[in-house]
Amino acid sequence: CIGKSFLKSQPSWSLSDNHIPLTSATDILGVTVETNLKYNSHITSRIQKCNRSIYRMSSVGMSYPGLDSTVKAHLWNVIGCPTLSYGMECITLSNTDMNNLKRAQGNIVKNVMGTGKRSHHSNLFKALNIKPIDQIIEKNMMGLFHRIFKVDTPVMHLQSVSGQNACIQE
Repeated sequence: CIGKSFLKSQPSWSLSDNHIPLTSATDILGVTVETNLKYNSHITSRIQKCNRSIYRMSSVGMSYPGLDSTVKAHLWNVIGCPTLSYGMECITLSNTDMNNLKRAQGNIVKNVMGTGKRSHHSNLFKALNIKPIDQIIEKNMMGLFHRIFKVDTPVMHLQSVSGQNACIQE
């Protein structure tokens, strides 16, 4: 059961005499959805997985000083960023959620480059050609909508109807 429930009592589910317990969160194609329609668990999980994927490469030089900074930036772009941003285009992110993702990206990149925790990362990102995570998520979201509207599917029709309803209400 996801979202606001108008039921007076919790439903009970079973399958072949096996009781299926209700949970507070479930994974759908790798995206953790909580019953209150928040995505804190998913964001926390993606940050942890990104940390593990990047720091797992420390033995091959991903930690400071290690590899050349352009190689580290490339590894971030092909491994760290996709790991961090997985599924984010499908969920509603609050400002706090986006700030947590930005902070995680900044901390990881600064750590592997050997810069201080309190240093600003915007110029570092420009120098290394690393796009901020909010831009990556926005690009992924636009790509998702492009793919949705390119193929005649029920999702396309749902999006078209909701878009028409929004225009009618204005």
